Amino acid sequence: MKLNDKGLPLYYQIEKYMREKIFSNEWPVGAQIPTETELMELFSVSRATLRQAVGNLCNEGLLERLQGRGTFVKTKAPYIGDHTQVWLEQDARHVQETLSFEELEGPRIHHFCDSIGISSDSVLVSIKCLHSNIDARSVEPSNVTISYFPKDRFPDIKDRFSDEYSIYHLMEKHYNIHLRSALSVFHAVCLEEQLSRLLELPSGTPAICIEKILHDEMERPVYISEIYLHPFNNRLEFRSRS
Repeated sequence: MKLNDKGLPLYYQIEKYMREKIFSNEWPVGAQIPTETELMELFSVSRATLRQAVGNLCNEGLLERLQGRGTFVKTKAPYIGDHTQVWLEQDARHVQETLSFEELEGPRIHHFCDSIGISSDSVLVSIKCLHSNIDARSVEPSNVTISYFPKDRFPDIKDRFSDEYSIYHLMEKHYNIHLRSALSVFHAVCLEEQLSRLLELPSGTPAICIEKILHDEMERPVYISEIYLHPFNNRLEFRSRS
């Protein structure tokens, strides 16, 4: 099978193929997917590229690796309600670095109160992360993401948060919350000094900020993320569903 969309990363095209197999029930829940060698031959890709795709689907909860047995379909109810995605450079490895944790209250959270369904005297825990692309030649910053969690709902999130797996995985594994949709609002911004420095850009550089409100299966708001995109090191994809 030839991966022929040159505008999309190879790992994403593999993920798309696997999702279609799972959603169509061709790979039902509990089924073992083809072996790593078989999939590498099918897509004509390296082991690293294949493992990135499979790892991402494991983090989403769609697949599960069982030691000594193989990889199996875990569920077919994915996080599919986000119609905007940020894709990174093809053939680059994506890494996350947690920069800071901070507790916010008072006027600093008023902007979020209605969107996330909290009172004005609540406390939010903000987590700031830098996402980068790494290839054989360089490390390039991709985006800075700041996520805001109600402290009363996630009192131990600072202890549980990890760069090793996604927030979606964290929500499902530790809080039994299944994220199912996101409302995205796009803002044109001029990057302040700290964000510019992290993205290795001049202060005041124009950029796009995506504000996402993540919802659970009951369409209740769970948390909010602000994603400040590097103007050159990302690819935005908009998806529509009939």
